[in-house]
Amino acid sequence: MSGDYETHYLNQPNITYIKETNDTMSCPDLREQTIEALLAEAQGEIKKASANVEIYLHNPVGIGEHPDVLAAIQDQIDIIARAEERISVIKEHFYIHAHQ
Repeated sequence: MSGDYETHYLNQPNITYIKETNDTMSCPDLREQTIEALLAEAQGEIKKASANVEIYLHNPVGIGEHPDVLAAIQDQIDIIARAEERISVIKEHFYIHAHQ
């Protein structure tokens, strides 16, 4: 590579440089969005696993690859328990929100 760094990289048409502006997200906003995303993910896991349990309870024939229906349900209950624990930890240690 010939020339200095600034001349070489600033003259490249396909390189986009991000300029910091007042529109950038502040640390408190980023923190809150991150925590909210973690909570939403855990809540989504709970909803998905709950739906699976309901399907297993109402139509156990639908899980032909699982000959042990109770074990399949237990797996989903374990997913719910882990997600609920994660929500509890987030709320206890990291969640600082107005509607807590």
